[in-house]
Amino acid sequence: MGNTTDFQEVDKAADEVRSAMEEPIIIKKASAVGAVPASGLAPSWTYTSYASSAVVEDIGIEKANSNDNVYAVGDLQFMVRMKLQEPSASYPGDRIVYEAVEYRLVQKPMTEYLSGRLYWTCVGRRVTD
Repeated sequence: MGNTTDFQEVDKAADEVRSAMEEPIIIKKASAVGAVPASGLAPSWTYTSYASSAVVEDIGIEKANSNDNVYAVGDLQFMVRMKLQEPSASYPGDRIVYEAVEYRLVQKPMTEYLSGRLYWTCVGRRVTD
């Protein structure tokens, strides 16, 4: 009882459950092209796509109705294995494509460890532009 083998079995079981819950997504990482600040040329942004998987869930009505107004009905929470960057004044932010719908991040991804594996949890909102 309490030996290393028990923990390994729990980790193995958690991996099996998590992988069964993961769904295919595409991660789109933004990168700047053609920026020449000295000449006043702003960067043009392109996206590179990576096939991945994530645990995807609805944020729930409780979060959507919270007082901080950060989330909206229809936002999804993604637990991914690749670090993503949220939008800022100088960066458009990475994107996630799930079920043929593109989502932009609405918060800084939070680091989480599950069974010794590193994940990032982030909330995405449907892109309407």
